Order: sequence, then structure tokens, then C-alpha cells
Amino acid sequence: MLEFVLVNNTSFFKLVLNIFFFSLVPFIVLYIFMRLHVVSDLEITDMKERTLYFSLVVLYYVLVSYLYRGELFMFTCAVSIVISMLCMTLINTKWKISGHLTLDTLIFFSLASISKLFLLLMLLLPLVAYTRIKLKKHTLLQTVFGVILGCVTFWVTNLIIENNL
Repeated sequence: MLEFVLVNNTSFFKLVLNIFFFSLVPFIVLYIFMRLHVVSDLEITDMKERTLYFSLVVLYYVLVSYLYRGELFMFTCAVSIVISMLCMTLINTKWKISGHLTLDTLIFFSLASISKLFLLLMLLLPLVAYTRIKLKKHTLLQTVFGVILGCVTFWVTNLIIENNL
């Protein structure tokens, strides 16, 4: 399947477009927010700033979900991100959870649902957790709960979508 994506120009274009929609747009918005002083830093350390940004990202991924409603895999990914971002928005009003690990876990499981080869990406999760802890951005508990939230969100979203098709 991966070879087809790399050989077929249409599929390669769709891959680039998906990467743009799923990762670059939220980062560009964050960068613009930082330049406009809506957020104070790229880590969004202020809880109020984080809640505003997360809420806008949720709205963005609701739109992306709508746009991908015809493609089951992409739709499921977008809905999973909406659910995880809603959970992170709620959690982050009282406590900090690792969004990096939540979304990485979610994305890695989503890719593994296409090909078990992507399960190897799970080996990166401890490295991401270590980095977040070493940089003093999160505690061990916050990183562990990020992974748990990513797993739960993936499985719940897939159960909901599979049972409604």
C-alpha cells in the first residue's frame, strides 16, 4: 500500500494535502497567534491561552471531519482528533496533559490500523515522553495520561464509527 502511495502522483498529492490539513494548518494558526500575541509561547503554557487555542483547533477538525466524510480512514482520524482535543480542552482547564503524546498515540494507532508495520512507531512514544519530561514541560503522570487518552480516544472513536455504518 505504501509503495502505491509513493508511485501514484494522485495519491502522493492526497498524502501531501492530508499532511497539510492535519498538521500544518493548526501549527500555522499557532504561529500566527504567537505573532499576534494571542498566545505567549509555542508551548501554550498559559491555561487560558491553551483553552482558546484548543477550542479553535476542535472547530477546525470538525470542519476537516466534514470535508473527509466520504473517506472512512481520514474521517475517523479527524473525528478522533476532535474527540481527543475536546477531552484535552476539558482536562486542561484544571490539569495539564501531554497533547504531544495524546495525538502521537492516536495517530500511530490510526496508521497501525492500515498496516501493522506502523506499530513500530509506538517505540517512539517513550522517547517523546522522556523528551517532554526532560524539557520540564510535563510530569511522568501527565505523559502517561496523554498516552492513555490517545488509546482510549482511538478505540472509542472506532467503535462508534464502526457501529454506525
